[in-house]
Amino acid sequence: MEWIPEKVLQRYIVENFQKFQEEFESRFNVRISYARYNKPIDKYPDLYFVLENKQEIPIEVEWKTGNFDHDPQILLDQNGYLFAGIVEPDVDVGSVKQVQIDLRDFEKWFERNSKSLVEETTKSLHEIDEKRKLPKLWFTYIGQKGDAIEHFEPALKHQVWGVQKNYNPTTNNQISDVKEGDLIGFIIKGKMFNGRIPLNEWNKKSFKGYFEKIYVFRVTKSYFYDTTKIWETNPNSKWKEELFPHRFGFDRNPLLIMKNIKINQLGLTSKKELHNTTFTNFRKCEPHTLVDIMHNAIQMNLEEYQKELTYISRFS
Repeated sequence: MEWIPEKVLQRYIVENFQKFQEEFESRFNVRISYARYNKPIDKYPDLYFVLENKQEIPIEVEWKTGNFDHDPQILLDQNGYLFAGIVEPDVDVGSVKQVQIDLRDFEKWFERNSKSLVEETTKSLHEIDEKRKLPKLWFTYIGQKGDAIEHFEPALKHQVWGVQKNYNPTTNNQISDVKEGDLIGFIIKGKMFNGRIPLNEWNKKSFKGYFEKIYVFRVTKSYFYDTTKIWETNPNSKWKEELFPHRFGFDRNPLLIMKNIKINQLGLTSKKELHNTTFTNFRKCEPHTLVDIMHNAIQMNLEEYQKELTYISRFS
């Protein structure tokens, strides 16, 4: 079974054409200048050796003679060659001259170049992946305790959200990874549960907790650090004098507003991500979590939606 494509063998020959100088000097009495691929790639023959007198000699490359299934006359008419990893003398290719490739030397070359071959192969795939990559989805939890509810309205006014100066990010709540074009969901008020609930309780079908609303906005400014005062803090709270300088901007025009998201109706992955969000207050979640929430939230009627838009427009 051939796990390495023939193109790799072709590249070995192109990069090591000098190894075949003796054969060409003895036959043509002239040295090889360089090797080139036939264009378009995959066209027969695979390669050309360009000699110092500008003559071009066609080269077809196969792992073994038995793989050759082209018109041999094209090679014969131009004094061409069949280069094979294994020359099989019992396989008839007419009068085409064959050269056996030193497979041991090829193996050493492949071992030295395998990393670059992989990187070149995957480079274009990574570029496609970057172009197709979905925006990231972030959630922040605004519970009933502390000053979070009071901070939401200034955030709407300034179209900025921030977290405390000394917050300790984990892999999934790196606010510095927030980029323009991402989505930010503000989870407003957990109901029918107090504080941080153990995950095993949270996951039960009998769990009655739900979120009152979720607003989803588009991020318009990537992460930045700014100490301009936006939020007033209670002098008696632990957040006194906190400026929440780790920030990003968002467009206050909502993409979605959802209400009454019952936690026990969500899938296990969504439950876990939202549970973690209530602990960390800010977290990256998977896009399917938003789809799950949309599916299970109670749809607002037009009057309710208009009321929400009127509320938000007060901060324009």
